[in-house]
Amino acid sequence: MQLVRRLRDAIEAGSFGPGTKMLGSRQLAKRLGLGRNTVALALEQLTAEGYLEARAGSGTFVAASGVERRHLEPHADLPAPDGARRIGALRSHFETAAGEGPLRPGMPALALFPTSAWRRAARRALDGTYDLGYGPASGLRLLRDAIASHVRQFRGINARPEQIIMVEGAQAAMHLVNIVLTRAGDTIAIEDPAYALARAAFEALRLRLHPVRVDRDGVQTDALPAHARCAFVTPTHQFPLGGTLPLARRLELLAWAKRYDTYILEDDYDSEFTARATAARAAEPRPR
Repeated sequence: MQLVRRLRDAIEAGSFGPGTKMLGSRQLAKRLGLGRNTVALALEQLTAEGYLEARAGSGTFVAASGVERRHLEPHADLPAPDGARRIGALRSHFETAAGEGPLRPGMPALALFPTSAWRRAARRALDGTYDLGYGPASGLRLLRDAIASHVRQFRGINARPEQIIMVEGAQAAMHLVNIVLTRAGDTIAIEDPAYALARAAFEALRLRLHPVRVDRDGVQTDALPAHARCAFVTPTHQFPLGGTLPLARRLELLAWAKRYDTYILEDDYDSEFTARATAARAAEPRPR
């Protein structure tokens, strides 16, 4: 890259005029005391950038046109785009998820992960049959089939594989849902307090946040606004206070969405752990 920069600056300064023939990679490498591969890669990079052109049987030449001296300093401070400034102002929300120790939000006990079982499963999946090319945008069909079967059996959700979309994380899910369901300036009802990264994602999409009070049982459905495009809730395990939304409030939430023709965005982030913990407590022997 040093050689690329030096040659680029020389061409822009006019030291090598248009049509100038460059030394071959072998000669240039010998003169500069560099490896021939290093020089060849530098010439290929400048050719790809349009500074040089290779002519079959003749050699490499400085491009005949289109090379102008740049007037900007290499490290000139340029104003950031509006979107970058807006998202940069939300940095504090993302920093709240950082920290050390076992009580970090969103960070499981990684030491308990079944690494050996995961490796065995990965080897079976990658054993010559795995498609390493581009797959369906919504996720591999086998994975969506497995998820549909799982939620049908353990959650009572009768979802078809075609209704399941795989994303790389909660932020991607929130972004996808909101660009489909909302527009900039729409109001979204959000629990107060709520998941800080969710707030940041909605603000980055220029949604208007309407905080709704939370008590020991979760979001207070009687405080939901009359006009909101959607509501972001964590009914199974309210984040960060931990309450579970009672059935009566869940029915009120559904009735609110139907009444105002709006959507419910549920972040069901740890239902598997919650269900297992509930089952474990139910199986414990009780004193007589």
